[in-house]
Formats: sequence, C-alpha cells, structure tokens
Amino acid sequence: MSEARPRRPSTGGQAPRAVKIRCRLIVEEAPSHDGTPGFSIWTHIEPFELPEQWPPLTPLASRRPKRALQVYDTTPGSDDPDRLKALAETLHGKLNMYNLDEETRIDVWAMPFPAETPDEDRVAKCRAHSTVEIVWRKIVKNGEFRMPPRNFVPQWQRVMLIIDRSMSQWDEDES
Repeated sequence: MSEARPRRPSTGGQAPRAVKIRCRLIVEEAPSHDGTPGFSIWTHIEPFELPEQWPPLTPLASRRPKRALQVYDTTPGSDDPDRLKALAETLHGKLNMYNLDEETRIDVWAMPFPAETPDEDRVAKCRAHSTVEIVWRKIVKNGEFRMPPRNFVPQWQRVMLIIDRSMSQWDEDES
C-alpha cells in the first residue's frame, strides 16, 4: 500500500501559483516470470520546479501506473528489443489519440510465431503467459508492475491485444 502524501499548505484563499509541468515518456523493461522480452511504456507528468512549501515528489517507480493494457506481438522477429521498444512507442502514440489516461501503462510482449501459426495457438500461448504473469507479479514482485483487473467494460476483467501482422499491414483487410 502506498503512503499518503502530506497535504499541500493552504494558499489562504489566494489562487495557487501556476506550476509548469512537463510530460515525459517512460519506457522500461518489464519483468517476466519466464524471461519473455517486454517493455512497459507510460506518460510521466512532473513539475519543472516545485513551490517551496510543497512536499518532495515520490520516487518515479512508485508513480508507475497500476493499470496496464497487455499487448503481445506474435509476428516473426518480434523478440528484437529495438523493434519491440519502437512498437511500444508507436502503440502509445496511437492509443494516446484516444485519451489513454495517465493511470494506464502499456505492456508490450514479444512472443514470435511463424506467420502461418493459427490464431487459436497464438491466443492460447499469450493467454497462458498472461495468466501466470498476473500471479507471479502479485506474489514474487510484491505487486510491482502488477496487472489488476480493468473495469471499463463490466463483462471484461482482462483485455489482451494480440498483434499478428507487421505495422505496415495493420490497415489491410479492415472494414
């Protein structure tokens, strides 16, 4: 459980001084129970400088968003770290257009399959990995990088996006 931050001092009824902020994109390696390559990406918002009376900021890792969208890249060669990191950045940019909130991060996993692998096999393997990952992170990693259920659709507790084609083909065969 996180510590409660101290309250900011009262402004005495005066409008608070404007605080300039900056947004940074944080991309970090995501831990995995079986060593599957993965990156976690999220937006970090911080002030340029804190007003004197404000308490110090909490460490960056403790401000990592708790909710995560799980994305599996199952295309051949997806285990290349540079390619996986670029995919994470691309997905963050595309999803940010739809107001991805600052309380959500994106975890992108590499799980390469041959191109002719049936969808059922991809889904089964990705689901199995995610199921074990949820338990492992909760127990072994003490909740760090946790993957709690999402409640944005009442019938869904977990959502997983599985990519089965390269970025250049994403818009093909779509109606």
